[in-house]
Amino acid sequence: MKQQSSFSGWDFANVWGFKPGVNGGYPVLRAFHDFPSSWAEEQVNQAIALNLVPLSLQNKYQQATTRAEFCALAVALIEKLTGKEITERESFTDTSDINVQKIAGLGIVTGRGGGVFDPNGGISRQEAAVILEKAARKGLGKELPAGEITFKDLGGSYAVDAIKKMRGVSPGIMSGKSADTFDPDGKFTREESISTMLKLWDWYGKP
Repeated sequence: MKQQSSFSGWDFANVWGFKPGVNGGYPVLRAFHDFPSSWAEEQVNQAIALNLVPLSLQNKYQQATTRAEFCALAVALIEKLTGKEITERESFTDTSDINVQKIAGLGIVTGRGGGVFDPNGGISRQEAAVILEKAARKGLGKELPAGEITFKDLGGSYAVDAIKKMRGVSPGIMSGKSADTFDPDGKFTREESISTMLKLWDWYGKP
């Protein structure tokens, strides 16, 4: 992919952008392509280049991630980093999605009860934190360190310990919405999901 600095005077904030595998690495018009938000663009493109993002998720980046989509991202990350296919499986009555079966088989995600997984249901920010922590520990075999948090909206949240581990490495796997709010029940978007997987990738490779 070409470097933005090579195109002096081009408006990359509003008109032009780069997409891995498109136009030979040269800029493309944003109006004709689906781009992530400006804060996430570099991270999303890097994750795509690393084959961490299934083709079906390389669009609609501001859309809320579903439970099944988050499983697909987690499978791509774990299998790429470990170099092995996940062989564990757990079945549900409402989906035959192989990625769901794999991640559930590892004990990283659970269903809603009664054999139901709810694959198309949204994933909250606190759910994402719990899954990411388990993906590191159970999927990659590496424990995330706990960090200090200043969020004041976590009263009653079941995910406090996982959220602390989202802040235990620099620059953090997940960020808050502000210095003192995490928004545990807020939606988690595709671009946010992809960004956190890339951060786990980077963290895993550090000694």
